[in-house]
Amino acid sequence: MNTATGKTSVRTTQNTSGRNEAIDVNKLNLLIRALDKTWVLPRLDSKDPVGSNFQYKKTCASIFKARHGACQQLSFGVMCFNYCHERGEKLVFRCQDTSDAAYCRQSGTFETFLAKYRRDGYKAKAYVHQV
Repeated sequence: MNTATGKTSVRTTQNTSGRNEAIDVNKLNLLIRALDKTWVLPRLDSKDPVGSNFQYKKTCASIFKARHGACQQLSFGVMCFNYCHERGEKLVFRCQDTSDAAYCRQSGTFETFLAKYRRDGYKAKAYVHQV
């Protein structure tokens, strides 16, 4: 992240199924630490997760074990970016056109579903993991 301009370093690659974006986790953590002095930086290859975004520590661990390629899934990779980073996983996501009508129709059900099941944490959590 260039703190003077406010731009984050994101690497773009092209493959047969479209563009991918790679997140520079080190720069992201430094940006967050500049805003929050209590933020704990992650350590690569640590036996136990130490990075600060671990209010979801157990959730990240169980999904990571159960789902191959979870760190490349946008919802999991963003929620558990330090967990993935500490495991040596690259955070590379397929670009999605959120202005596309089909994407908007599919994403529009997200809020409706969560509102419907807001009192049933298990169903809401399961739905988020599917997305």
